[in-house]
Parts: sequence; C-alpha cells; structure tokens
Amino acid sequence: MAKELHPQRSPQPELVTVVTRVTGANDAHPTITEGKGGIYTVTRTGEGVYRYTFNVNRSNFVGFTFGFGATTAADMKGYTATHAALVTSGARYYIDVSIWNSSFAAADVIAAQYLTVVFYFRETSRQP
Repeated sequence: MAKELHPQRSPQPELVTVVTRVTGANDAHPTITEGKGGIYTVTRTGEGVYRYTFNVNRSNFVGFTFGFGATTAADMKGYTATHAALVTSGARYYIDVSIWNSSFAAADVIAAQYLTVVFYFRETSRQP
C-alpha cells in the first residue's frame, strides 16, 4: 500500500470522506463532476431533493458539509441544505439531501449552479 502524501488528521477514528460535486440540470438528474469514486448515482427525487447513492455500503454516518456555487455567485445567496438519515436497507445505501432557497422553499440546483457535498463516515463503530 502506497503511503498517502497528505494524510488526513481527525479526532474521529478511521474517518472516511466522500467528496462530491454536481452541476444542476433544472428538473432533471444532476451531473456528477467530482467524486465519482465514492458515489454510485445522484438522482433528483423531487423539487430540491437529491438522493446520493454510495457505491460502497457504509453504515457509520458522521455528518456532512456543503457549499454552493454558480456562474453568478449571488444567485445562491441564502441557500442551505439539510440531510435525511442514512438509509441502510436494500442493495445500496443512500442519503437524501434537500436544498432550500432564501425563502425557505425547496429549490433545485439549476443550470450554471453547482453543489459540493462532503460526506463523513467512520469505518469503525468505535467512538472518539
């Protein structure tokens, strides 16, 4: 196994990060532009709701961080995101992420906008 040049430092034991970036597609499924190694698919399941399905079944979900961007950055002012619980039944594990605009209404990530999400998992059930 090759030595990692920039090892991650964390108080969480065996922390794994899955970094993703999608570009908007109005009322269609977004396009994955980063993170294809950790994500199987990202699908739009409703207005402002995106299902992140992982290509490896992970069970110890720690949390997530997110960021928005756009060709005109001010278009994303006031946007936020929330996540549902990790669903661990069936053949694949997934997390639904909901997007909310500045009026607190569900909102899609549209063309010329993108969403970066970093998911954190622990590879062990041990607590720090």
